[in-house]
Amino acid sequence: DNFPDVASDATYYNAVGTAKALGILKDNEVIFRPDDEVTAGYANIVLNNLNIPKTFTFDENYPLS
Repeated sequence: DNFPDVASDATYYNAVGTAKALGILKDNEVIFRPDDEVTAGYANIVLNNLNIPKTFTFDENYPLS
């Protein structure tokens, strides 16, 4: 099961589906928004979902992509 806005022929389709299934990307996010910039805040959420020890901080207003 994948996000409805991730095309089945996208190169990242399986990776996004796996991340969703593992809880790295949460089900409460209705769409993935593959064309949006990755913000520091979103990267922080993903890192928290990975349970990686936080040894740094992101500037919430600085896009990573």
